[in-house]
Order: sequence, then C-alpha cells, then structure tokens
Amino acid sequence: MMKKIILLIVAILSTNISVNAQEETKSIADDMVILMTSMKDYTLALAKQMPSKKFEYKPEANDVRTFAEHYKHMKNFMGFQLLLLNNKQFDLQSLITKNKTYEKTVISKENVIKDLSAKFDEVISFYKTTNNKSLSKTFQFIWEPNKPKRSHLLITMALRDHMSHHRAQSIIYLRENGIKPVQYKRY
Repeated sequence: MMKKIILLIVAILSTNISVNAQEETKSIADDMVILMTSMKDYTLALAKQMPSKKFEYKPEANDVRTFAEHYKHMKNFMGFQLLLLNNKQFDLQSLITKNKTYEKTVISKENVIKDLSAKFDEVISFYKTTNNKSLSKTFQFIWEPNKPKRSHLLITMALRDHMSHHRAQSIIYLRENGIKPVQYKRY
C-alpha cells in the first residue's frame, strides 16, 4: 500500500513538473505580450495628450526630433526589430531612407497614433506566436563592425529599451508644454 502511495505522489509531482516546464517554455514571450500591451496603452495615452497644434513641437535645439517624430521613430524601430526577429532579408540603406522620409513627413496626430498602434499590434502578435527557443535564435548584424550575432532575446530587450528612451523624451516635451503626463503604467 505504501509503495502505491509513493508511486501516486511521484506521478502527481512529475505531472506538475512537466506542466510547469511547458509553461516556462513560453514565459518570456508571454511576459512580452503583457509588457508590450501595457507599453502600447501607456505610449498611446502619452501621444494623445499632446494637442494636435503642438504635435510637431520640439525644443529650441536643431538636432532633436519633434514630438511627432519620436512616435513615428518608435513605429519604425518596432518594424525594424520585427524584421530582425523574423529573420527577414532587407536592404538597410533603403529601409533607412524610407524610415527617415516617414519620420520627416508631417502627418496628422491621428494617423501617427493609428500607425503606431498598428505596429504595436504586429509586435504583440509576434510575441503571441513565439517561444523561448525562438528567442535564442540569432541574427547577424552584417553592417556593424565585426558583424556580431545577437540573440532574439537581446533584440527584444533592445526594443523595450529603445521605446522607453524615446517615450521619456516625449514626456519631457509634454512637461515643457505644461502638460502633466499620464501616470506611468508598468504592466
């Protein structure tokens, strides 16, 4: 009888361990879905705070982006990161030219927000369909010195970091215009 109880306990524990292992297989991607959904909500809320008439605002310095350009740049950067994460081939110079043109073109606040929202949805969709094994794949940055290989997980971290960098700059622009930014949303 004791032997049967021990076997039953071992069977239950191994089932639990197996289920936990399967859940862990996708945990980083699942966390990114949660994080990117939160980032989308928070980023769009900040963009919506700037009045349309000030959407092209920038400080006196000539070498900085306008408020709108920061958000268009975030959209472009997410698109670039998706190319890397999906191992898509692309012509870097053409992509840079296309992205710079988009960023410098004045479009309505509504269209910037719509474009940014759609790109967030693409990124969220990517993470919904990926897993930790996929994030361990690498991409070779052939245009950089020494042509380093970077993991998709590192590309994922760079995406989050870059978005935070530009969003923070836009928060300063809001404050310079007397607008109190919405409360930070972590996740």
